[in-house]
Amino acid sequence: MSFSAVSRALQVQLVPPRAAHALLWFGWRSEAHAQRHMPIEPWSVDALRRRLVASTPDLADPEKQEHRWIVQWQEECVGIVSILRPSLRLGHAELSYHVAQAHHRRGIATEAVAALVDRVFEQTDLARLFAYISEPNRASRKLAEKLGFVHEGTLREHFMIHGRRIDQCVYGLLRREWSSPRKR
Repeated sequence: MSFSAVSRALQVQLVPPRAAHALLWFGWRSEAHAQRHMPIEPWSVDALRRRLVASTPDLADPEKQEHRWIVQWQEECVGIVSILRPSLRLGHAELSYHVAQAHHRRGIATEAVAALVDRVFEQTDLARLFAYISEPNRASRKLAEKLGFVHEGTLREHFMIHGRRIDQCVYGLLRREWSSPRKR
């Protein structure tokens, strides 16, 4: 099933990743904001390219553990959203998102995550999505809360970022709680 998540106001789209997006992804991961808030593994561009090629936007593929889409805004690639380690048996998956620092505070990430949640709940039987967010990353936590995710707890000193232990918040969203802001 073809799906184009488009916001009339922001023109945000989720598109399948291509190998060529690896260099962009590498750049986004290298930004100060990402480095400050995420436990980024030092993947090379080639390793990221292999991950993109191995991932699939097809949520019906039960063998895949990484489903990724590139976020486009006004025809420009500005970020990435993912569903990680879906468990069809248990009915849950991790949601991950990142938008380039130059495009923060425009509502792009909120639109992209809403589009991804819509896609997951429309195309799968998953009952629950969750996200791990660094406790100091208030903007990301606010985004999750704005979309209805509930702060379910904090994993103390769970992230290791630049040699420092950082608390990690767990946010969860149940299918029955989801009310798409894109469809209101």
